[in-house]
Formats: sequence, structure tokens, C-alpha cells
Amino acid sequence: LYKGAHFSNVALTRTRTGTDDSETTMTPLILLFVALAAAGPAKRQAGCNIPDADGDGRLSLPEVERAIDFAEAVAALDRTDGTVDDGLTQAQVLELFGTNGVPLFARIDTNRDGFLSTAEINDPVTGTNLQQIFEYFDSNRDGYLDASDDDKICQIYDLIQSQSRLRRQAGCNIPGAADGQLTLAEVQNAMTLDEAVAALDRTDGAVNGGLSRAQVDYLFGPNGGPIADRIDTNGDGFLSNAEINNPVTGTNLVQVFFYFDQPENGNGNMVLDGTEADKICEVYDLIQSQNSNRAKRQAGCNIPDADGDGRLSPAEVERAID
Repeated sequence: LYKGAHFSNVALTRTRTGTDDSETTMTPLILLFVALAAAGPAKRQAGCNIPDADGDGRLSLPEVERAIDFAEAVAALDRTDGTVDDGLTQAQVLELFGTNGVPLFARIDTNRDGFLSTAEINDPVTGTNLQQIFEYFDSNRDGYLDASDDDKICQIYDLIQSQSRLRRQAGCNIPGAADGQLTLAEVQNAMTLDEAVAALDRTDGAVNGGLSRAQVDYLFGPNGGPIADRIDTNGDGFLSNAEINNPVTGTNLVQVFFYFDQPENGNGNMVLDGTEADKICEVYDLIQSQNSNRAKRQAGCNIPDADGDGRLSPAEVERAID
């Protein structure tokens, strides 16, 4: 066990001292991580599944960053208690960092509600990121995770992959996805970029004629920042439909497809497989769900659904009924 951790905005550091014999209630979440930890040595013998690009037997920060999206890591840990809470409990943080997670949790939990929301985790001042977590596990500060350092990082990677496989086995609903792969033609036949943007636009309960930075981040993760910067030509922090569809600075469905079909995400083989297809499948399901809601609305209630989301908000009811 590691104690005496110091957490700063730049790095997480630790010192190695003693052991802690305190008893812990074995919740299902803890049992999960205990099982992962117990499998550590055998797993190392079989090899960590994060690609070691240069074959030196160690993991560098770029290798970890190519393999793990920080938002996906948080989401995977979030799901370990069987629910999606849009953040992490203290128990989930402690299972990753041990007792050193206590000061880290306290620093990030700025509203002191005992829960780390994704907004708190991603806060540029008080939050954390993948680089800080890498540096925390890099015990000798040489810029690499050796076999004795990388168990937790490798386990997080395996957790992400495992959850993705379960979702894929449950079925991506895009026609043609039954073989476990999506081609560009299958994606183009299933949706248009305008449909995808409109569906994401409605996720905040309004129709704004474009996407907020948060909605872009939902689709692209932390890499959404540079993409949004390029598209947001007027610098207002909002991507209008006109900016998104700009032929020079905007984007299109082909670009989105090839963003996810990257060598670091899979093998850049002109198809989306494994975790590469997850977001595309989620957006398709979002479109279908909203279309279904609108169809029900068309068959039923005559109160104007101003934003077309298939639901009635208080404002829509108040406008329609005195």
C-alpha cells in the first residue's frame, strides 16, 4: 500500500511506506478490483494488452494515451458499481489509488458532496487527467511504466475493452453491424451528419441550431477540444450548424468515421471494430430513440412540441395551456 501521497495540479507523487492492516467491507466493487489485483502477476506473464509500440517492454505516456481515452477510463470505472452516475464514488477512487486516493478525492470534490462528477474530474485546475495518473504510477519517475508499475493502467484498459465487447455482443443497432464491424457505407446508409448533429443538439433539452462544447466532448472525448476550436470560427464557444457544415473548416460524416478508425484505437483498417464503433452506435440509437418519440407524439398529443424532441417541457405546456 502507498501512503503519504501529495497531489498537485501538475503531478501526483507518492512515497512508499509500511502497510495498512485495516479491515474493509468487501463490496462487489472491491471484490472486482481484488480479483483484478490477484490476477496481476499472471497477467503480466501473459502480457499487458496495451500495445507496446516500440517493443521495449515498458509503457511510455504516448503509448498509454494512444490506448486509453481518459473519458472512457472514467466511464468504465463509473460502470463498475452497475450504474452510470456520470462520475466516481470515493470507493471507486480508492480502489484505483488505495489510501492515497483520499487526498486526491478531497481535492477534486470541490462541492464536497462526496462524489466526483465528470465536470469536477475534468476541471483544469482542481481535476486530474491521464498524464497525472501515469506519473502517479511511475514509481521511479523515469517516464515509463515498468512491469511493477503498470498493473492498474493495464487493468483499466482491459476494463474498457471488456465493457465495449459486452456492449457489442448486446448488439450495435446499425444495420450490417452483426459481423462486429462497421464500414463507411453502412454508417452512411444508417445516418446523415445533419441527423447526428440534430440528435446531439437535443440532448440538453433544447434545439439550439448546433452543438455546445460539452456535446462535442461527448462524441470525441478529450480530443473534442481541438476539433471544436477548428470548427468554431467565430470563437463564441458554440458550433452552429453553419460552422459544422462549412466545407473548409467544418466536418462531415466521412471525417467522423475516420476519426474513430485510427491505428491507436484499432488498426486503421477502413472499418470500425471493437471500441471504435461505440460512439457511432450510440449516436445512431439516439437518433432512433428521438425519431420514435416524435412518431408517438405525431400519433398522440396535439400540444406543440417546439423543440421536436418528442417530449413536453414545462415551457411548452405553459405556452400551450393557460
